[in-house]
Amino acid sequence: MGISRKEVTGWIKSIREGNALPAKALQAAEMIQRMGERGELPDEMRRHSWSNLNREELTRKLHRMNNGTQFNAFADLSPEPENVEDFGDWSFNKILKVGLDTATLLPTFSILPNRSPLKIDCVIFDLDGLLLDSEMASNKAMQKPLESNFGINNSVPLSLHKQILYIKPSLALAKILEVNNISESMMTTEEYISEFHVALEESYYSTRLMPGAYNLIKTLKDRGFLIAVTTASFRKSFEAKMTHHQELKNMFDVIVTGEDPDIKKSKPAPDINLVAMERLQKLANNTIIPRRCLVFDDAPVGIKSAKAAGMQIVGVLDTRFRDMNDRMNDCDLVLFSLEAFDASWVVAPHEHWKRAPQSLS
Repeated sequence: MGISRKEVTGWIKSIREGNALPAKALQAAEMIQRMGERGELPDEMRRHSWSNLNREELTRKLHRMNNGTQFNAFADLSPEPENVEDFGDWSFNKILKVGLDTATLLPTFSILPNRSPLKIDCVIFDLDGLLLDSEMASNKAMQKPLESNFGINNSVPLSLHKQILYIKPSLALAKILEVNNISESMMTTEEYISEFHVALEESYYSTRLMPGAYNLIKTLKDRGFLIAVTTASFRKSFEAKMTHHQELKNMFDVIVTGEDPDIKKSKPAPDINLVAMERLQKLANNTIIPRRCLVFDDAPVGIKSAKAAGMQIVGVLDTRFRDMNDRMNDCDLVLFSLEAFDASWVVAPHEHWKRAPQSLS
């Protein structure tokens, strides 16, 4: 539903008078700067020269925007349109529909004016690509055999990684050999697959956390949310990946791994998320229902799994490996980073009785 001109102009007026979220705008500016330094800004932001702005300029630009009402991130808000759809194609309308009518698609800058937080019974996190930087670990593992055998550097640039992300692994690796002019006489696909798997398993012990993963889970845990993690990996691989993240692992109330006998069908079937919910239910003091489960996932199959389970879905889009709008249509909320999720958007069962905050100040 469109936002009225009165609502738009009233919010902008409060921003310009310094009465609304200056800290959020500064936080967003800092995040965008860090993403720019890491080369992680989405193409749209780079094309509109966001990476050339200093922190003060970014803050002012963000003050002119209300992503919470789905404004086009690259439009100046003067003159204001009659409703948000006039801002063009970069507006997203499928945004956290239950409880939260408005949210953000830019890192960290979000406002939910006069909205109550979403009541959530539990939170379920995917592991690879969401909490752990598994895609980058996979990228390095794909490059290692070609570097060690042929001295080829950057054999799998991110542009190539994007192309092969959704195809069968054996075909993806064959494509890498083809692109790098490695013939079957030099290295067979089977040899490459074998060396890749060795490198990948070695990487499990050094896989890094994604930005915001630890802080978000700790914040939710401290607030009393029940938390589960799900992964298609077998338990042995999960334990290896969590070697240096034991504090994070200890915050999970439930861990569901790929070989679990209660999972009859893998994603995109809902089984793994429903199993996680059922096990959290055993720990809960209240009845947990799917529509009050919040699932975080980065992959299309995981998003479809949560959708099939009837749960709320936050999709986190890693633009290093996935394109804008990449199969995220089933999400209720789409973010570029876990750092973007504000935990005050949700309340735990024991907090339901409290008077809900009216803004994220």
